[in-house]
Amino acid sequence: HREGFGDHPDQIHDTRSFLSSFIRPELDAYIQALSGLKPEIYVAPEIETTNASGTDELVVPLFYLRRITSGRDKGSPAVLLAEPGQGKTWFARRLVAQISENPPTIPVLVESTQWADLSSIDLASLARTIMHSFKEKGAPISWIEGFEQEFLEAALRAELFVLVFDGFDEYVMRNDPRHYRETLREVLDLGKRNDAAVLITSRSTFWHSVLPLGDETSTEESLDIAVWRMRPFGQVQAREYFVQALPADKVAAAVRIWERLAEGNRSLAGRGFVLALVSDLVARTEPSEAFRLDRVITLEWLLHQFCQREISRQGLELAAAEQIDAVQHFAAYCAQGEAPSDELLDL
Repeated sequence: HREGFGDHPDQIHDTRSFLSSFIRPELDAYIQALSGLKPEIYVAPEIETTNASGTDELVVPLFYLRRITSGRDKGSPAVLLAEPGQGKTWFARRLVAQISENPPTIPVLVESTQWADLSSIDLASLARTIMHSFKEKGAPISWIEGFEQEFLEAALRAELFVLVFDGFDEYVMRNDPRHYRETLREVLDLGKRNDAAVLITSRSTFWHSVLPLGDETSTEESLDIAVWRMRPFGQVQAREYFVQALPADKVAAAVRIWERLAEGNRSLAGRGFVLALVSDLVARTEPSEAFRLDRVITLEWLLHQFCQREISRQGLELAAAEQIDAVQHFAAYCAQGEAPSDELLDL
């Protein structure tokens, strides 16, 4: 068969390398874009799951995905649950950046920031939504248009792609939440059908309040999915974050502020966005003044500081107190089942 292979009969590709040879420039550009997503400041969260004996144990997601991509436990999907602002997106970006450093398997990251320029028709298609991530990262694969489903399944089956779907609950709500079970099963079946690695992230509240199937079988068992839970950050992790983010003379002040917040609500204080907010606040304060901040720390005060920061970040015209007042009024309308006024929506 030498004639069929030309002058290089020894260069016979497996399916993965054969597929990747058609889109090598696009894959290289995509990997480069993913590497830029790696957070500069990052503290690894504790992630737990329930083992076969019913007890909780910690898991290492990167190791889990490597087991899958090396041929073990393929087609075993997992969902990572955490509260809003806990750090799911930072975790997902860190994970795909790490995986992309070890080709030939390519992590395909799907996140809500990619949906802005998608039509409602394309967004309703799971395959188009997933493959759109290449276009959004500046690496479009133009020739697969109209055949996204076929190409995606071939790439997953060949172990060229693993799928990390961040904010899956947002995707469901952006489409038709009435079909959440069908949408979930579609993405899980995509992985199982092709023996591929699939990790999705979701808010814990959404998963537990919307997804239970209402029978004696648990959601996890009926869907055959591993469930991971991201724990709130603790004092050691908070300090580690501040050491990375702040000058040495401000770390102690940040830790004291965080500890005061944790006294009031440890679960909320342990969310990633709170660490970032405390760090930003202390960074903008003189060291001598930073140590005095912990005397006035309350969650309400922290919310006020957050709104104050957004004035400069987003160029908002509303003062912090006005922002909080608008949110409170909006929440009151929603709680009472009333439609917010046009004036409130404009705010």
